[in-house]
Amino acid sequence: MCAQHPRVAHLCTDVSDTRDAISGSVSVGAMSTFALVPLLYLAAVSAPLAVTDARTHRLPNTVVVPGLVLLSWALAGVGMRDPPAVLGPLAAAGAAVVVFGVGWAWGGVGMGDVKLGLLLTGVAAVTDARILPAAAAATAVLAGAAVGARALAGEQLAGLRIPLGPPLLGGFWFGALAAFVAS
Repeated sequence: MCAQHPRVAHLCTDVSDTRDAISGSVSVGAMSTFALVPLLYLAAVSAPLAVTDARTHRLPNTVVVPGLVLLSWALAGVGMRDPPAVLGPLAAAGAAVVVFGVGWAWGGVGMGDVKLGLLLTGVAAVTDARILPAAAAATAVLAGAAVGARALAGEQLAGLRIPLGPPLLGGFWFGALAAFVAS
């Protein structure tokens, strides 16, 4: 109908833009609004979460689980809009669960680290897959630096437990910044 009436064609575009915004298909760069919601949540909770983990060696479910709910919503939204596009983020999230789950089974990480690893990997994959390699490398460097600092302070490395939340979050945001700069 809009093509038949050129004087009102702009109204069809406005309605289409509004419908896309409501359905989550509006893009910010290469990222849909589905990815933007859990990313903004993560931005809001990263600093308090890192501080809490550094002080208490705990990643509270009251902070991490809502992020997982938002990630699930984002994955469902992407999957409903473009089913093949959700396969990569689902595979990345599944791989994170396996890797962190094995770490938990061996006693190397806590269950909070497993959930945070899933959240960060899922958000990275649904936002921009280029975040993942830079985030993994930065996380390894930050965690290694934390262990090295404790070793230099004279602590025994056998049985050493460090809070992984700060390196995971720092690595994620480094990866996000690297992906943003590369765009």
